[in-house]
Amino acid sequence: MDTYEKKIEERCAVTNENKTNVLVSIKASVETRVLDHLARFILRKSLGAVTDADILAEIERKCGTILNPHVPDVMDAFKERLNMDLQEQDIEARISKYFVDFDRLVEEKGFLGTLGCGEEGQEPDRQKMKLRCRILVKNLAPAVSAPFPSDAEGNQRAASCGEGADAINDHVGETPSD
Repeated sequence: MDTYEKKIEERCAVTNENKTNVLVSIKASVETRVLDHLARFILRKSLGAVTDADILAEIERKCGTILNPHVPDVMDAFKERLNMDLQEQDIEARISKYFVDFDRLVEEKGFLGTLGCGEEGQEPDRQKMKLRCRILVKNLAPAVSAPFPSDAEGNQRAASCGEGADAINDHVGETPSD
């Protein structure tokens, strides 16, 4: 069952509405011009003969053939908008908010197929969970800007962990000049 149907069920449980009266078909939710184009040129059917299943199958077919350059960079999407709120004093609340924000971004950006946890009762996909963990850990700490060693031309370059530690140790070992 998809998210839309779950939300409708929750709404109906609260309002005592009939689920079938509240659910909107896929066909009814598609813009008329788009539906007409889909029926005529892609499905090659009359508008009346197009079903929700036809539309859903075409959407899934199209999503399965997206070219790689059109696939969004998952890491960049999270880098921009996923941050640990270090102003939050309550550690448990800070962590909870971080995970809730992550799940919200997954849903908003349409990454459920790549990063979703799956349905309740389903065993989580190992690869998805590894990617989720990688993104969550990578975005935990705010970016740190520290001076890096320069190359022969005086340009700063990225340092390895060892070089960064050496630079810190050198700085700590310095004595203040009088």
